[in-house]
Amino acid sequence: MGRVYDVVLKDVHIYQTADGMNVGADIYLKGEKIAMYLDDGAGGSGCLKFCGSENSKREFYYVAWKYFASYPEIDSIILTEYSQSEFVKAKGNLPKVDYKEWPDEKIALFFVDKLIYLYQIEEQFRNAVEEGYKAVVVAKFYELRNAKWRPEIVYYTDDREDEFNKVIGKIEEENKNYTVSLYRSPNDFIIG
Repeated sequence: MGRVYDVVLKDVHIYQTADGMNVGADIYLKGEKIAMYLDDGAGGSGCLKFCGSENSKREFYYVAWKYFASYPEIDSIILTEYSQSEFVKAKGNLPKVDYKEWPDEKIALFFVDKLIYLYQIEEQFRNAVEEGYKAVVVAKFYELRNAKWRPEIVYYTDDREDEFNKVIGKIEEENKNYTVSLYRSPNDFIIG
């Protein structure tokens, strides 16, 4: 089960609605249920309802801030000003989101989004292993000045270097505005 700094999701329900994804989950911190999350999939952000102590709420905010300080997200809004060649040159040093002005509640919701994303990728990894594969490659695409955004693609591989290079070649045939994450083990879903 994926974990980020002693935070895990349990009793997760995700299904498609006409307007988006409906998501419900219980949030546990150090083994104690501290909150429930619900996004009804009708647009707008989800709702985080704390049921633990005020201390657990503060600790959850602290963990969310710690996560984004350690793993800042790529700023996709700034990238719309980049050309593909600028993106390729900056690939190891792409601009990151500046969270300093964000309130705790917004950081907490953004963190829950990351937890749900990690949960979904872990589900993909489990499916891949059940089908006999050994790794999952996730290609995330960005909108650039001269390249359009597209949905991310998940590839199942046997974890050989030549297989990985084949996947990268397939991605690059379409465009170069991507970043890649590789998951080879259940431990890749444990952060911090």
